[in-house]
Amino acid sequence: MEPLDAEIVTLQDAMSTGRLGAAELAAFCLDRIAALGRAGPCLRAVVELNRPHG
Repeated sequence: MEPLDAEIVTLQDAMSTGRLGAAELAAFCLDRIAALGRAGPCLRAVVELNRPHG
């Protein structure tokens, strides 16, 4: 599945049936933001990750 080309309802269905996980979707989004930041238009996006404390 290519999240970039999918509609929200399709992503919801994929997640509810286990074909797409939250970590997989988050990784796709972070990779996309990074790619656009390097080679695309300037998004001026702020990415903040909540890392587990341990």
